[in-house]
Amino acid sequence: MSIATVLKSHASLAVVGIAVLAAGVLLAARGCDPRARDGQDLAAVLQIGSFYFQFTRARGRPPKSAEELLEFDPYPNTPGGGGPENWGAKKALRTARYEVAWGTSPAATGETLLVWTTKSPRKGGTVFFTTGRAAVLTKDQFAKYAGEGAILGVGQTK
Repeated sequence: MSIATVLKSHASLAVVGIAVLAAGVLLAARGCDPRARDGQDLAAVLQIGSFYFQFTRARGRPPKSAEELLEFDPYPNTPGGGGPENWGAKKALRTARYEVAWGTSPAATGETLLVWTTKSPRKGGTVFFTTGRAAVLTKDQFAKYAGEGAILGVGQTK
């Protein structure tokens, strides 16, 4: 593996790491506010999306299931099972709060939905796109992305 490849990989992880840190600051600032769930969802979709990107980069293809992603260890020679940035993603994947468009390539054209909260189709919620952008969408905005075929079967995780 060339130094340029390693640096490029670490640079993208640093960007996602900064976004996750910003989400953590948002959470801390919100305290017990009922809207804090949006901040927690933001952190979770960023973590799941980052972990999904790591898998795709390492294996040359996107993961096909939660089980496959959960078994993935991007740092096999590191004690502790892959580093703290992936612990949050693994914890979030084990809940029923998030859905993933398994098998979707991060290189998909446009802003394709990759990760979203299970409530997003009904009430709106936090989403993560294949471009690496996260957002909180209204129900109507989510329906627009789903209606344009941006995801395969809302509510289905293959």
